Amino acid sequence: MAGSGSARQGRQNQMSKTMTDETIVNRMRHLESKNGELTTDVVIADARDPESPLHDHFDWDNESAADNWRREQARRLIRSVRLVIHETQTTVRQVAYVRDPSKPKAEGGYVSTATLRNDKGRARDALIYELHRAEAALVRAYDVSHALGLANELEALRARVQGIRESA
Repeated sequence: MAGSGSARQGRQNQMSKTMTDETIVNRMRHLESKNGELTTDVVIADARDPESPLHDHFDWDNESAADNWRREQARRLIRSVRLVIHETQTTVRQVAYVRDPSKPKAEGGYVSTATLRNDKGRARDALIYELHRAEAALVRAYDVSHALGLANELEALRARVQGIRESA
């Protein structure tokens, strides 16, 4: 059965290439509107339907994937959504969904950045959460850079991110 995983993965990759980002964005918006929030369980429930445009982004073979893996796939899919904003002479791709800062860590859940834009407190909390993640990634990169002899440059960057987070 070793070969079936790579064949399925190839099929999923081909489906991902043919499906437009707009299709995924529209489905995520629909799910958020319908359910009042966007969570991994909402995405999985929708994706279970073979007619859902999200269906082929998941591995449905229960011998090789449990619901926890599907939750991770849903998290990745939600985080992959980007909005394209056309300004006068600039096109900006921005994150469409972030972890909902009002939810307990164990519960999880995502909220659109458009929703947070109108809630300064939750927007600030979401930014602080993202800065914590960035700082943690920089700490790991610092550990690697130390072995490569480039630690000074990375420590300065980590300190700047920490300063921004603390002033937020």
